[in-house]
Amino acid sequence: MIIALEKDIDIQSDFESCWELILEILVGSGLVLCWREELGDRYQLVHDYLVKPIRKKNDRGIIAELEKIKSEKTKAEVAQKLSQEHLNAVLQRRLREARAAGIMLAVMGGTIASLWWQADMQKKAAKLQTLRAETSETNLQISAIAASSEALFSSNKEFDALLESLRAWQKLKQAKEVNPETRMRVVTALQQAVYGVTELNRLEGHTDIVWGVAFSPDGQLLASGSTDKTVKIWRSDGTLPQTLEGHTSAVTSVAFSPDNKMLASGSYDKSVKLWSLAAPTLPVLQGHEDRVLSIAWSPDGQILASGSRDRTVRLWRRELGKGKLDAHIYKVLEDHTAMVHSVSIDPKGEILASASEDKTIKLWRLDCSLLKTLPGHTDAVISVNFSPDGSLIASASRDNTVKLWNRDGSLLKTLVGHKARVNSVSFSPDGEILASASNDKTIKLWRADGSLIKTLAPHDSWYLVLALAPLNNC
Repeated sequence: MIIALEKDIDIQSDFESCWELILEILVGSGLVLCWREELGDRYQLVHDYLVKPIRKKNDRGIIAELEKIKSEKTKAEVAQKLSQEHLNAVLQRRLREARAAGIMLAVMGGTIASLWWQADMQKKAAKLQTLRAETSETNLQISAIAASSEALFSSNKEFDALLESLRAWQKLKQAKEVNPETRMRVVTALQQAVYGVTELNRLEGHTDIVWGVAFSPDGQLLASGSTDKTVKIWRSDGTLPQTLEGHTSAVTSVAFSPDNKMLASGSYDKSVKLWSLAAPTLPVLQGHEDRVLSIAWSPDGQILASGSRDRTVRLWRRELGKGKLDAHIYKVLEDHTAMVHSVSIDPKGEILASASEDKTIKLWRLDCSLLKTLPGHTDAVISVNFSPDGSLIASASRDNTVKLWNRDGSLLKTLVGHKARVNSVSFSPDGEILASASNDKTIKLWRADGSLIKTLAPHDSWYLVLALAPLNNC
């Protein structure tokens, strides 16, 4: 019973809800009117004659609403269509612009690629051209040095030719690319210089003219005197162990003592200095009144002769007293009428020869007596020297000649060949060869009979003095 009641209550509740909804719909449609009262809402069905107007009114409202909705929809569709068309137009324009930009980028990319390729090709061509130019320049430089070596060799300057050919060979080794012709020319020039060179060494150190040179008796040392006021002592290998400073003017002559312990030097400062090869603190020989031009030792090393512009030859005696070396004037030889350019003492220690600006050679005994005057040269006699055995005397003159004399003063030969003044003459240690140095930039080698052996021209300048090394150093 209770269950049946609950079921009826639920059914009644659902009916009331549906009824309220139906009433609300009918009121909203205008077919039912609703009055609000305190005791509850009252509803009244509209009469039939009012239904049609109400429905028409509602239909008009609905139609108007539908028309409005339709109009708005149409406007929206039109607006959407216009918007879509505008969007499509914009998109088309953007697409065209993008295509144009793409084409332009493609063209620009192609142009850039073409320009880059052309630039790269030009760069490579420029590098190749530069390399060819550098190679050509290098080959020309090397060929020029080789040509210089060939020219020096043809001018009898073998040592200079050797130096140039070595320089060409060094540049050849450093070059990256060398023409076969250039390489062959350098090799040929180097071979020619190596096999043709006669100059053994070149000593460079003086800063001015070298006036005097002399070998030590053992041939291990070479002394040189220069206008730079110094005496330099060189080893046979060309190294410079010592420079002697003390003269106040040009050093014109140097000579080693026969015992190889002392060196003498003559100078424009009018003095002769003695230097110990162990400790150069020996006396200075004062006495000449003008420049000293030449000095020479006697074979025993006890007498030193000096020739000067004061027209005299002075003999200095070397003495050792109380453990101290001293030297004093022994004799003064006065007979020349002009400056004395050169002095030489024969290997036997008996005769002294002096050569003078007065165009003569004078032969003296060491006791100061005059043996003989040798005329013959037509200009100043610049150099005089005895042969190693003392049998011959050679003289060099400003008259461009060399003369050979017997020990007794008789003339044997006049050697003609130089084209300018002859400044120095010297015999080889064996006496078989005579060398002469000249202002014509040559050195000539002569046999003792006066025949010419060879002409040397290793320097492009005058030759003022020469000396031949002892046989044990040749």
